[in-house]
Amino acid sequence: MDAGSRMSWLRNKIYRALDEEGLQNYVEQVDAKRIVNRMVEGLEPAGGANTNSTDSRGATALHWEVFEGYQYTAMLVVGYHADQSIVDSELQTPVMIACALGDAFLAKQLVVEGACIRHKDRHGRTAMDIAKEGGSSDTISALKAGASDRLVSRISWNGGAAFFFWITVILPESISVIFGTFCVKSANRNFYLADGMWC
Repeated sequence: MDAGSRMSWLRNKIYRALDEEGLQNYVEQVDAKRIVNRMVEGLEPAGGANTNSTDSRGATALHWEVFEGYQYTAMLVVGYHADQSIVDSELQTPVMIACALGDAFLAKQLVVEGACIRHKDRHGRTAMDIAKEGGSSDTISALKAGASDRLVSRISWNGGAAFFFWITVILPESISVIFGTFCVKSANRNFYLADGMWC
């Protein structure tokens, strides 16, 4: 597939995603497609679409998708390996823009997909600081949940699921939860005493 075919394929795929997004009227679709055309103009000649190309403000396609609130197409661009650490002229990452707009879904998904929440913008604010300034408790919770989900998926991916199973099911403290008995520490630190049984 040559570069022109890839450009047409990507443009059509994003157009279909915009149609599935359920845009309210024709004007919104025309505006969205104009933005998509601007995104697609920065294509690499031989390697297909470059999702990390920036405009005059330093914003990438992902910045624009998040700013416009197109959740599906933003995740589509992330799926094409868009670099979430690229900053615009205000030194803001896409997750910071999602937090500023109060878009809890995008904020969480971007963090799960690897967005850094510790990066600071021009004013020294992190994504969490921006969410707190906006007063969006949903976005704050979404950032925390996204970080937690990313940690669990990373540990599971590295074979940590068996370790978590061992910690939660096999350890003596967990036996009290499983069997409904109360375990207390005995004088010997290696054993727990539960209703006359050793746990």
